[in-house]
Amino acid sequence: MQYLVNAYAEGDAKKLYPKENEKRAIVDLFLQFDLATLYQRTVEYYFPSILLGANLDETKKARLAEGLRFFDAMLKKEKKFSTSNDFTIADLSLCVTVSQIEAFQFDMLPYPKVRKWLKDCKLELESYGYEVIF
Repeated sequence: MQYLVNAYAEGDAKKLYPKENEKRAIVDLFLQFDLATLYQRTVEYYFPSILLGANLDETKKARLAEGLRFFDAMLKKEKKFSTSNDFTIADLSLCVTVSQIEAFQFDMLPYPKVRKWLKDCKLELESYGYEVIF
């Protein structure tokens, strides 16, 4: 996503991955958080069950819950999306992960900022064909 926005974004699409170093660093932080923490913990918890038929491991569930708590704490009420009021590639990446967690019916009630952020992301993506499938 980073390469594609750098190479091809024009106009408002450049906001997906801002050029300003400070703004870009924050987007990179959230991308890395998704890859190294939230997505990783989602895979560790659900994929053994999906791929191997194993029982869900409660210790891995606790680690996923911890990751969601971290994400909830990282979100700021004054920002609509994860890094700013502009939707970025960090939001896109995190939206895929959190949508999977939601689709697996993980209890999202303890994470009010994550729930609000996810709702805003889904609304942002509707015009691009995003739809919830359950």
